[in-house]
Amino acid sequence: MITLKFGGTSMGDAGRILDSADIMISRLEQDSISVIVSAVAGVSNRLQDSIEGSLASGQAETYVSDIEAIHQKICRELTERLPGFNGDTVFAGLHNTFAEYRRLLDAVAAFGECPPSVHCRIMGVGELLCAPIVEAVLKAKGCDVILLDSRNYIFTTGNQKEGDPDYTKTAAALAPYKNKKTKSILLFPGFVCSWRKKLTPILFPVYWDGTVPIFPLPLWDLAWMPVGWSFGQM
Repeated sequence: MITLKFGGTSMGDAGRILDSADIMISRLEQDSISVIVSAVAGVSNRLQDSIEGSLASGQAETYVSDIEAIHQKICRELTERLPGFNGDTVFAGLHNTFAEYRRLLDAVAAFGECPPSVHCRIMGVGELLCAPIVEAVLKAKGCDVILLDSRNYIFTTGNQKEGDPDYTKTAAALAPYKNKKTKSILLFPGFVCSWRKKLTPILFPVYWDGTVPIFPLPLWDLAWMPVGWSFGQM
């Protein structure tokens, strides 16, 4: 089994998500695969801007509406381009994530501060919004896909914003999928995990997605590479 990582550019719009899904399906014909997806292009920057803007202005709703509009547009365009994809249903399924984002950002605006636990949860919203859209695209294309919440499978210690992986605990959580020969794609949102005993998304070191090198170690003996690079067996 191999792990594919699709960054924000690959999730940039409806067309790129469709192209990325085709790559996943093509690779599935050759190997068992797991897939990690980033937030839609630009969303992580907007989430950071929303924190800073809410702190400065005391108003959060404009930022939430902006993130909602980005994902609603993608869902609408996918509905037009992909038979079997119901954008209204998929977008409605994102409600709880949007609601949590709104509550967190409202609190930032109201209290005028953003502690690390809140910052990490907000910054993980983009991946949690993108992964269900990719899941629905793959299903509409007739692919069997299992969406797994990374927060239930990756565990870390140390600094909340730059967690150190607990490989033993992570390996135990991923054990049911280790070297499993399956024609299902295992799909994970990137950038989020659990810290200590709480299911709280945290960030790995800035500028790279720490979920990427963690997954292959407890799961299988194959290398990962960002899509567009070469793949190789270790």
